[in-house]
Amino acid sequence: MAVGGINPYASGSYFGLSNPSSFFGAGGVSQSNALSQIYDYKSAQDTLKSLLNPQKKNSATLSALKKDTSDFLTQYTSTMNNLQTSAAKLTNGGIDKILFDSEGNTSEESIKNTVSAVKDMVGEYNKTLDFLNSNAERGVGVETQIARMAADPAARQKLDAAGISVNKDGTLSLNETKLTSALSDKNPLQVKLVADAVGDWNGIAGGIAKDAQAGLNTPAAKLINNDIAEMQDIQNNDPVRQMYTAMRGGGAYYFNNMAAGMMMNMLA
Repeated sequence: MAVGGINPYASGSYFGLSNPSSFFGAGGVSQSNALSQIYDYKSAQDTLKSLLNPQKKNSATLSALKKDTSDFLTQYTSTMNNLQTSAAKLTNGGIDKILFDSEGNTSEESIKNTVSAVKDMVGEYNKTLDFLNSNAERGVGVETQIARMAADPAARQKLDAAGISVNKDGTLSLNETKLTSALSDKNPLQVKLVADAVGDWNGIAGGIAKDAQAGLNTPAAKLINNDIAEMQDIQNNDPVRQMYTAMRGGGAYYFNNMAAGMMMNMLA
């Protein structure tokens, strides 16, 4: 039976002799036609094709997965940065700069700008959750971030004061009319309470900013650990890699002979 182009039991072959040294003539030169007796070119070619075709498919699958994973990490970082930026506009006194003038007064324009900033933050929050949920299977880090953001970004009392409600899927909804009304209250102390509910570090924007930072601090290996495992499986199932591993092990006679046949075929 020819294995990878080598027929170890062919008449007169090196492998079939009781005294292998007799296979060679004087000076170590092989007997006439000995190579043609033990080497089957057609078998070697078929074996090589049977290895390379699946190997090419595996290689294409692996390349596609690597690109998809790289694109995800790029988008993940961009998404978290956008979320953090939207929250940063309102935290650390940001909302006060948008809402109040130098004398602590509000205007129709400043209230409108404040509501717009809150709306942008809520929108980024929802886009982030949607992105994470669509990539939850990639790794434990993504699942952890989803669980982190599934919790309310602030106390319900603060959310309610700002006209924000939490939906069943964890996304947020903003009642712009309610927030506009609250920021238009004639009592400046009441307006300040609403502004603090939104912009304080322990308020809504602060909670979202913390979630975004935690997401950015998550190691890439945790975000894509399932992708990494899948890549490893693809590599382990590569037939050429399996042959190489078997050859290194030294105990797989079939693979060693098959490799020898392949190399002889390429050198012939």
